[in-house]
This record gives sequence, C-alpha cells and structure tokens, in this order.
Amino acid sequence: MSQNNSFPSSKAPKDIPLETIIKYRKKNLTIDEISRVLGVSHQTLHKRIAPYRDELDYIDDINTYRADLLSILGHRILKSLSIEDIKKATAYQRVGMYGILYDKLRLETGQSTSNVAYADMGSKVQDLDKQIRELEGQLSAPAEDLEDDVIDA
Repeated sequence: MSQNNSFPSSKAPKDIPLETIIKYRKKNLTIDEISRVLGVSHQTLHKRIAPYRDELDYIDDINTYRADLLSILGHRILKSLSIEDIKKATAYQRVGMYGILYDKLRLETGQSTSNVAYADMGSKVQDLDKQIRELEGQLSAPAEDLEDDVIDA
C-alpha cells in the first residue's frame, strides 16, 4: 500500500533524525515542506525541533562564531562556580577539574600537553650532536679531501 502524502504517518518526534531536518533547512525548505518530504505531520516536526528552534535558525552564525560562543559559555560556567561548589565535589572530581583546566591553560599558552620521556629525548639529542660534529668535521676538511669523496661516489 502506498503512502498518501496528504495524510502524513504518525512517527514519534524522536524518530526523525535532527541531521535530516538540518539538511533540508540548509536547502531553504520550510517546516511545512520538510514535514511533507518526511511524511510526518507539521505538529510532529515542530515537537522534534522545539528544543533546537533557535539553534536551527542561526546554525550558520553558530558555526562561524563557535569559538567565541564557547569562550563566553566557558567563562559563564567558571564564573558560576563558587568555592562551596568546588568543596562539594569529591577529591577525584576536583583533581579531574584541575587536570583539565591545567591542560587547557597549557594549550592556550602554546605549551605542550603531551607527556614527554625526557630520557629518550636526551639520548636523541646526544645522537644529533654527534651527527652535527661529524658533518662539521666534513665541512672543515680540506677541499681536496671533499673532491676525492665526490669522485669516489
């Protein structure tokens, strides 16, 4: 039996993928047009997008200014935390919060956020120093010695 588009099916709002609605909105389809394409009632589609209505209307601006929006929201979140809120957190949560904030601070200031094995780096630096000394030695060799190396190659 074929579906009659004048009588949309009764899908639950949660069954309609938000990504699909966004795709059609980006193609400038109206809510009525999208509801017809998806075979759902206008009311069902409205229920699905109700929590996201503002965001859907401004999605291009949100994407353009995402970093600024996140910065503002991050500031509000940190500003809303009181010493009492922090004290209410478990020790594990406080250590986790500190670790995350510390990593983000290092990232913001251009510092490494990776764990680095300094012992490994030390041996690599020594190897590089040795290679540099060898190259410097070759460069300071008399020209005749360098010509012999070129001819032998």
